Amino acid sequence: MPRRELLTSSERDQLLALPRDDGALLRVATLSREDLAFIGQHRGDHNRLGVGIQLCYLRHLGRVLGPDEAPDTQLLDLVGAQLRVSPGVWDLYANRDQTRREHLQEILQRLSLKQFEMTLEPLVCNSRFPDRSRPSISAIHRVHRVGAFSS
Repeated sequence: MPRRELLTSSERDQLLALPRDDGALLRVATLSREDLAFIGQHRGDHNRLGVGIQLCYLRHLGRVLGPDEAPDTQLLDLVGAQLRVSPGVWDLYANRDQTRREHLQEILQRLSLKQFEMTLEPLVCNSRFPDRSRPSISAIHRVHRVGAFSS
């Protein structure tokens, strides 16, 4: 039986997209003093930019970039400007998946977030969908891009 998609591709894109309004985008991209100190602990401009971008996506959109996904260029410019780093160094950061995953773990810990684990499936489904009409966990997984957290 084919799986039923919860959202159309355009609805999913809209849900996961950064705001287009300049003010809202600026709120997403603005890093606090504490953020800048945390980011500054990482060596190399490309690592600092990568951590800053991941922090913005995770904190404000609740998701991470996929391994082959490029960040929004406006966000890259705004974060780069705050860090005094050229947005062009992003390509160096994106080359090493292991670094990206290690930084993600640091950011999750800093934000007091936890990775989704399949052992939580019954708890999530039963609390959010108490009747039998609940979607499969794999559908929820795809919608929230939690697969990007997997190793």
